[in-house]
Amino acid sequence: MEIELLKTFQHVAQLGSISKTADEMYLSVSTVTSRIQKLEGQLNIELFHRVGRRLQISADGKKFLVYVERFLNILDEGCEKISVSKKEGELNIAVSSNITNYILPGLIRRFKEQHPYIRIRIVQSSNHQLVDRISDGYMELGIANHFVNEGGVTSQLWFKDRIVPILAKGHPLSERKTLCPEDIKPYLFIGYASHTRKWKVIKDWFAHAGIEPRVVIEVDEVGLVKKFVKKMGAITFLPYISVKRDLNKGSLITIPPNPPIKERDTVFVFKRNLELSQAAKLFMEFAQHARGEEHHGIASFGNLCESGSVS
Repeated sequence: MEIELLKTFQHVAQLGSISKTADEMYLSVSTVTSRIQKLEGQLNIELFHRVGRRLQISADGKKFLVYVERFLNILDEGCEKISVSKKEGELNIAVSSNITNYILPGLIRRFKEQHPYIRIRIVQSSNHQLVDRISDGYMELGIANHFVNEGGVTSQLWFKDRIVPILAKGHPLSERKTLCPEDIKPYLFIGYASHTRKWKVIKDWFAHAGIEPRVVIEVDEVGLVKKFVKKMGAITFLPYISVKRDLNKGSLITIPPNPPIKERDTVFVFKRNLELSQAAKLFMEFAQHARGEEHHGIASFGNLCESGSVS
């Protein structure tokens, strides 16, 4: 028995009119009449009597209407429950420290405003831990700074971020239009995360020019690196996303490197051949949209990510 037949019967019973039902349901009078006749044929009963210009529901029609309304109410309740369940869920994300500190807080705050019923758990992880946790099913989604295709996991690009030279305001090189390795060689240099891929990219940049930077101290924490740069008048290289706020405030400056330094890939990592949860899909879609807005000049991805805290 077709649901549309039942809904049409319900409307006619409530309105007592074929024409009014047709108007309300955006149907033709003939369609409404045909549906009532078809339903009466299936039930082998008369649902309505005509009294003047109105239709009056029959005794059998009244009995049937009770069940129809009960059924349609249950159907509506089921649809509502399914709709709500799609907005609910739990999302476990493994991330590196830079992403935790400089990208996620504001982004998740905005995401939670749109999807308040999705519970989010964030675990800071090294790249090796990230792969293991996703491969073992302990975490569903990861965010890493390079493509991963091992241990049963795969990757999808989120965005590309620059690694930029960072100087304190008033540094002797601050008026330069570009910076090359030879320019930096005489000055104190702060090494950042020397065990990571980003440090290898920086070392290669110097090595191509036959230059060895004067590394006076090595630090693994971005906030501490920035303090040393300001206090010691040194130079370092950091991911742009981690210094965007400082650059906007003018407390630090950057100068385009010459030659350019290869951009970093920030990627989503997830288990290969495994269907992602609705919560993970919604989060990835939201994050991609936020990044896409920046490319189209609609919003600043950096400001979005840095503002606010996780609720």
